[in-house]
Amino acid sequence: MQRALNTMTVIADGEAVRKVMEDTVMVKTVDATPPAAAEGFAALLCVDDVAKLLRCSPRTVYRLSDAGRMPAPCRLGALVRWPRAAIDGWIAAGCPACRAERKR
Repeated sequence: MQRALNTMTVIADGEAVRKVMEDTVMVKTVDATPPAAAEGFAALLCVDDVAKLLRCSPRTVYRLSDAGRMPAPCRLGALVRWPRAAIDGWIAAGCPACRAERKR
């Protein structure tokens, strides 16, 4: 735990924001669930939403997808989206590789 003397410090810690002031700690957790999924709608997730669910960078999501290590995205013109149900199922199954590796 970090202490502050006579000042208030805000510490950004990925998942939480902590306000510390003279030994008093208040923690507010941040929900990584996209708004459409939180309301119960079927959703297509953008790369940023998938990255939040996996707690990684958007570039890592593209790398996993290109390597066949996660469900393939739906391409709508220039848009790249992943079905929420496919990502949730993949995570629940333990994140197995989705496509066989190519033989060279």
